[in-house]
Amino acid sequence: MNVLKNLKVSAKLFVLIIIAAGSLFVVGFTGYYYLAQSNDSIKEMYTDRLLPVQWLNENRNHARAIQSDIFDLMLTTDNNENKKLLDDIDRRAKTFNDNLARYEKGKLTAFETEHLKKLHASLDKYRESRAAVIQLSMQNKNAEAYQLYNQSTRSYLEDFSQDLNKLAEYNAAVAAEIDLKNQTRFQTAIILFITIICAGVALVVLLGWIIARGVTAPLKAAVGQLGMLAEGDFSQAVPREILEQKDEFGTFARALDTMQSNMRDLIRQLSQTSEQLAASAEEMSASAEQSAQAATQVAVTITEVAGGAEQQAQAIENTSSTVGKMSAGIQHAAANTATVTNTTSQTAAAAQAGLGAISSAIEQMNSIEKTVAPLLSNSANVPRKLALLWTQYQELPARRIFSL
Repeated sequence: MNVLKNLKVSAKLFVLIIIAAGSLFVVGFTGYYYLAQSNDSIKEMYTDRLLPVQWLNENRNHARAIQSDIFDLMLTTDNNENKKLLDDIDRRAKTFNDNLARYEKGKLTAFETEHLKKLHASLDKYRESRAAVIQLSMQNKNAEAYQLYNQSTRSYLEDFSQDLNKLAEYNAAVAAEIDLKNQTRFQTAIILFITIICAGVALVVLLGWIIARGVTAPLKAAVGQLGMLAEGDFSQAVPREILEQKDEFGTFARALDTMQSNMRDLIRQLSQTSEQLAASAEEMSASAEQSAQAATQVAVTITEVAGGAEQQAQAIENTSSTVGKMSAGIQHAAANTATVTNTTSQTAAAAQAGLGAISSAIEQMNSIEKTVAPLLSNSANVPRKLALLWTQYQELPARRIFSL
C-alpha cells in the first residue's frame, strides 16, 4: 500500500491501466483458449466422427442398393436392363470404396482398427460371392444366382453391414462424448469467465478507489490548508502523512509547508518591526515634545533678551542725555571759573568714556543678535548660550557707567 501511495499519479494510473488490461487479457486468453478447444473438439467431432458416420451410413445404403440391384439382375433377362443395373452396382461400389478409404485415413482408435479388419474380411468374401452371383445373373441363370446369393452372399452382406453399423455407432458415441465434453468445457468456461470478470472488475474497482482516495484525500487536505491560509490562519500544519508521500501531492504539500513556514517568519518579523516602529514613534513623539518645549523656552528667552536690549537702549539714551548735560555743565563751568578746570577735565574724560561705553554697547547688541540667531536653529544649546548672553549683558559698559 505504501509503495502504491508513493508512486507518481501517472504511475498509479499506469498500474490501474495495466491491471485492467491484464484482466482483459486474461479474459480474452481464457476465451480464446476455450474457444480453440471447442473449435478443435467441433473439428474433431465433425472431421473424425460425423463425417465417418456419414461415410459409413452411405456405405450401408450403397450396400443395400447394390443388394437391390442384384435382386433385379436375378429377376430380369433384358440385357440393356442388366447393363444399367451393372453400371449402377459399379458406381456404388466405387463410392463405397472411396468412403471407406477416406475413413481409414482418419484418426482411428484400436476399436476401429480391429473392426475394420473384420469388415475387410467379410467384405472380401462378400465381393467374391457377389461377383459370382452377378456373373450367373448376366448369363440369365437367375435361379442358380439366387441360390448362391442365399447360401453365401446374403450372410457376408449381413456380416460387413453389422461391422459398418458398429463403426457408425462407435463414432456416434464418440461424437456424443465429445459433445458432452464441449458442454462441460462450456460450463467451465462460463464459470471461469464470470470468476475472472468479477475478480478483474473487483480488482480494478478496488485499485481505482485506492488511487482515487490517494488523489482526492491529499488534494482535499491541500485545499483546506490553502483555505485556512487565505483566512489568515497559519497555525495548522500540513498533515505528516501527506508530507511523507513521494508523489506530486507530497511535493506540493512540502512546498506548501515551506511557504507557510516562511509566511509565519515574515509575519513574526513584521510584528517585531511594527513594535520597533511604535517604540521609535513614541521616542520621536517625546523628542518632538522636548523640541517644542525647548522652542518655547527659546522664544521666552528671546523675549527676555529683547526686553533687556530695550532696557539697554533706554539706558544708553539716558546715558547720552546725561553726558550732554554734563558737557553743557562743563562748558558752563569752564566759562565761569578757572578753578573748576581740573573738574572739567575729569568730566570730559568721563564723557569720553561714556562715548566708548555707548560704542561698546552697540557692539554688544550686535553680538547678542548674532548669538540669538543660532539659538533658533539648535535648541539643545539654548540654556548655556543664554547664560553666556546674561553674563555678557552683566558686563556691559553701560551698566558700569550707571554704577559710577
